[in-house]
Amino acid sequence: MTPARRFRCHLAAVVLASSIILTGCVSGPPDLDEATAAKLQESVAHIAEVAAAGKFADALTNLESLQAQLTEATARGDVGGDREARIRGAIENVRFDLNALIDAQKSKPELPPEPEPEPETTPDPTPIPEPDPSPVPTLTPDPSPAPEPPAPDPEPEPEPAPSITPDPNPSPSP
Repeated sequence: MTPARRFRCHLAAVVLASSIILTGCVSGPPDLDEATAAKLQESVAHIAEVAAAGKFADALTNLESLQAQLTEATARGDVGGDREARIRGAIENVRFDLNALIDAQKSKPELPPEPEPEPETTPDPTPIPEPDPSPVPTLTPDPSPAPEPPAPDPEPEPEPAPSITPDPNPSPSP
């Protein structure tokens, strides 16, 4: 586990402890007003989200706001003295851890985030084509021989030449 990830787990545990402190059950008169507890818990959850995203300076700024909320609630009488001390102790622990993370970020170059492993994908099996239930007729060549081309038209016979035959009755010419 990387140091940053280890710290994030530690930070989450501290934030969770702070949350438990805010909502702890006490017998007798409550030392934490319900509306104030809800508001403080909302701030704690936001700080945890910001810190988990690696924005430690922003989380530290939000932690300062949480401490200011606590001071105001204590002044109004919404938080009892014993409860205030426990919450301030949790805030100080988180502040210490956030400062350590900020120092660690400054001392080493920022590395790209660890890539999340890609889910393994199995290739889809190649579908096997189903045989077509209705056969498609295929044209097959006719085994009979090809027809012979038509014969050319016969040439017309020539007309007979005029015959010159002597006339049996010659007539005198005028």
